[in-house]
Amino acid sequence: MLWLAEQDVFTFRFKAAETDVVFTKRTFLQKVAKVFDPLGFLAPYVVRVLLQKVWASGTEWDEQLNTELHEQACHWFAELSTVAHVLRCLRLSAAEVD
Repeated sequence: MLWLAEQDVFTFRFKAAETDVVFTKRTFLQKVAKVFDPLGFLAPYVVRVLLQKVWASGTEWDEQLNTELHEQACHWFAELSTVAHVLRCLRLSAAEVD
């Protein structure tokens, strides 16, 4: 996580998940846990229903996720790269104040 002072935004850099990853409950959680977000800006994105679906599926820790969950996990990690900037604060521009 980096703060760009000139733009007043926090930025996040993510290493894209490999396309040939075999997701198990364990490997999925390991990759989710690597998202460094100490201020919790990304919490609504990170803690999504997908985590609940993985646990509710009854999949064992080292058992490969079913096709549907695997595709959703790949899509989740692909979306993660689009969450790049988080505004530090909301404020009105000088033009909007008048």
